[in-house]
Amino acid sequence: MLLKLFSKNYQYVTNELADFTEKEKRPDLDRGQFTGRIKSALALGLKEKEIFFFGLLQLLAIMIGYAIWLQVLNWIPQEIWDDAQYCIDQGKDDCTGLIDLSLYLWGLAVIVVISFPVGILSCAIGTTHFLYTQKEESTVFKCLNAAFSNAWPIWKFHLIDSYITINRILERLPKENDTRTPAEIALQEAMYYAWKVGTAGMIPNLILGNKVIASGESSIKFVKAKFREVAGLRAAYSSLCWIIAILAYIGAILLTMIFENELTTNTGTVEIGTFYIYMMIPICVATAAVVIVLRPIYILSICDIYSDYLKEKNEDAELPNNPSNGRSALITFIILGLVLIFLSSFGIELGLDKYFQ
Repeated sequence: MLLKLFSKNYQYVTNELADFTEKEKRPDLDRGQFTGRIKSALALGLKEKEIFFFGLLQLLAIMIGYAIWLQVLNWIPQEIWDDAQYCIDQGKDDCTGLIDLSLYLWGLAVIVVISFPVGILSCAIGTTHFLYTQKEESTVFKCLNAAFSNAWPIWKFHLIDSYITINRILERLPKENDTRTPAEIALQEAMYYAWKVGTAGMIPNLILGNKVIASGESSIKFVKAKFREVAGLRAAYSSLCWIIAILAYIGAILLTMIFENELTTNTGTVEIGTFYIYMMIPICVATAAVVIVLRPIYILSICDIYSDYLKEKNEDAELPNNPSNGRSALITFIILGLVLIFLSSFGIELGLDKYFQ
């Protein structure tokens, strides 16, 4: 649904790269190109402790978001899930429409809120690179100052990117009655790949104070100029994320086998709420591996490539330093966050569970 609202941004990036990538050979998977920068990125991380501290805060924000999303499951009585499963077993259509809509809307609200800290902290990580290359001291305060100076554009982009990413992850999960053809799946993956590659320069642009549209246009130019290096880095990063995701999926299967009795009701159906609580374990481990280790290294590497790109153009990287620009964004985030926490904590008392009965 919401993807239609973002289709202009999504299609702009994919269309801009379409003709270009046809002329350029998509790089072979080269983990060496990604791991080749690990040494310097890790060295910077060990030197500037705030890098992985920001990653840890991202993990905390994401898992809090997941925990809040779980609360909607407490509003849905188990008999509703049982009825939906019986409907599916009978081969009927639209058995979970109301449930799907509720999960979608609540999940969307969570994404809107959590994309703010994820975006701010991602840009704070990248800021350490620019401070380091400018031989300035990197501190938590300085990094957050630069990020908050451009808070609204950072929030907007990460909202779009988070939604597209989560939507793609959900589309990849095995599902019954999947009517998509292999060609359609391949096209969706190609468009997602084009989006991720095309927006590779967004974070360094946002860090340097550019707005969303200007950052997008600059990112496309950057990717075209450094296509093989950027696409190779993205391919290697994605492959490592895939490995982690597969391991998490296997871990989830093993978890359901080990705790089968705890996850099923007396009638033999799956206790949905309990199931997703147990799923926090593999999700948390996988997310930690990505946001604390892989993603900081990827962000630092992209910022490094972008710095080289600016040098080739004889341009300087000037960090913004007006955090008061982000005051309204921070206040909005706090208000929305408190509303989410209130609804998740007192949803049943407010009678939201009756919506499903």
